[in-house]
Amino acid sequence: MKKIVLFFVLVLAVNLFSDEYVRQFYNSDGEMIGYSLMDFDFEKFSEKVEEFKKKIESGDKKAINNLANYYARNNFIREAKKYYNLAIENDSKVAKKNLELVEKIPFPITPGVFDEWTWIIPFKIGNEYKYVVRGYKVDGEELNESEKDFMKSATKEVWNRLFESADLEIVGYSDSREKKSISLKRAEKFAKFFREAGLKEGLKFTKIIGRGIENPVDNDDTVEGRYNNRRVEIIIKNEVEPKPVNVFELKKQLVDE
Repeated sequence: MKKIVLFFVLVLAVNLFSDEYVRQFYNSDGEMIGYSLMDFDFEKFSEKVEEFKKKIESGDKKAINNLANYYARNNFIREAKKYYNLAIENDSKVAKKNLELVEKIPFPITPGVFDEWTWIIPFKIGNEYKYVVRGYKVDGEELNESEKDFMKSATKEVWNRLFESADLEIVGYSDSREKKSISLKRAEKFAKFFREAGLKEGLKFTKIIGRGIENPVDNDDTVEGRYNNRRVEIIIKNEVEPKPVNVFELKKQLVDE
């Protein structure tokens, strides 16, 4: 029952604090300084979006790019990218340049902001960042397909935007009923998958190792505990954050059709 309650609490948090309900604020240098849920006129925003969508349905291809711009100007970056790509498919002359501008907007690392990517932001321990990847079957060397799909999106949307460069250590683990060698295979195959998913070259693998059942994070006597112990950890060191970007100026350069 506790797990069920926790699940619905998490779902509620994601829905209440997703980008669709969060207003971002920037200082004069274009750096994000905070969020607000109170002053964003969501009703007016939704009405405007529907106007654009009706134009698109009626055959107005220019409205696709313009809707993307509207999303971008209101900080709905994922939706903006979706419509920029759709506009490009429909031969827009300006959507590609607009998309390139939006791609420069940094990913916000701000505690307390909940969306689908919040759960993949690495947490800091001392001078290092760490992220734990789960989703391994018993004796499985590779991630489950659903986890792979999520990581593919997260690689481009989060990892490539978090740091300009960094050293990554990939550490595989097994549960007590598996051979230690499986932990190394997990680390090796994850690193290969991570790079193929589009991880940028500035994020370099400096160590790929398997540690077997060392450092268990859960009770290995239970099915759930063994699942949690079958994991890969990403340790981030010597990270260099992206250069500050003036978001105001970027948005001024967006071109409507």
